Amino acid sequence: WNQRTAIEAQFSLPFCVATAAVSGRLMAKELLPDEMARPDIRSLMTRIKAHKRPADTETFSGSVAIVTKSGKEYRTEVDHPYGSPGNPLGWAGETEKFRNCCALSARPISEKNIEATIDACRNLEKLDDVSKLIDLVVAQ
Repeated sequence: WNQRTAIEAQFSLPFCVATAAVSGRLMAKELLPDEMARPDIRSLMTRIKAHKRPADTETFSGSVAIVTKSGKEYRTEVDHPYGSPGNPLGWAGETEKFRNCCALSARPISEKNIEATIDACRNLEKLDDVSKLIDLVVAQ
């Protein structure tokens, strides 16, 4: 409940749930120090309760219940969360994740090189030398 690093935040159920609820996503940007310290997320974290699933439950399954102040409950069950082996990201999700990571690069990567990298990965079997991928993402 009191993560101090990005690694701790990635494995903090309250942080991940609160961030997803407030931001609508959990990407690399949300693991930056200023984002991890957001008062709205920290406040919501204090209202999250976690319960261990039975031992025979599939590894990636889970459920979330939201109870409003009036007592109304909203619940969802997920057998295979987005991005897990049972529900992979696919190209759209992979490229979104790649773009989010590129935006945090210490040295900017040009949009042209981001597009070329995505295209090269999409057609990896046609690439004669995979070291070209490195050239595309190393700052110009």
